[in-house]
Amino acid sequence: MKRNSILIGTLLLVTLGVPMLAQERQANTPPAEKPLSQATAYRVVVQLHEFEGEKRINTRSYDFIARPGEFTNFRNGLRIPVPGSKEESTSGAAAGATPQFKSEGPKYEDVGLSMMARVKEEDITRGEHRDTVWVKMPAGTVGLDFDIELTALGTQEQVSAGSPPVLRVTSQRVNGIVPLDKPTVIATLDEVNSNRRMQVEATITKMKF
Repeated sequence: MKRNSILIGTLLLVTLGVPMLAQERQANTPPAEKPLSQATAYRVVVQLHEFEGEKRINTRSYDFIARPGEFTNFRNGLRIPVPGSKEESTSGAAAGATPQFKSEGPKYEDVGLSMMARVKEEDITRGEHRDTVWVKMPAGTVGLDFDIELTALGTQEQVSAGSPPVLRVTSQRVNGIVPLDKPTVIATLDEVNSNRRMQVEATITKMKF
């Protein structure tokens, strides 16, 4: 009887001890590292085609490397001094009189080209129940957020005597889907009071490493 009691006690210790030992080993085991996804990048080539009527008169090309989801900024131009001015009160002046300006010292304005681009492999949209969901772009395409702004000094005809200089600003914002490896016109900008226009073309290529 005594032998049976010892045998039963031994079996209980073994039965209870094995799971405890397994739990202890599991607690001491370092967590498995999550596999890292491979980094990707895209080469973006932007061409600005200038037209006068139907005739192309100039083309400028800019290219840069962009990581998905990251903004890339580009600026090319000058910071020019523009006389600061403030319109003086015209109370008591005749109706329709030209407002007068007085100088307050020079200020600086950016004149030239400014671009900002972001390539996206996925994007946020609204689901069936107005919840936010992530969606992937169709195969062979990427999403493109693109801002362009052109700033130039106005012509002499656009500036009245005694008034501060005039800046002509043309800008466009694009949010769309662009096919890979194919030149795509993403925007057209017309100049005011002119028959000139600018066509913005983008070619996006996935880089190989």
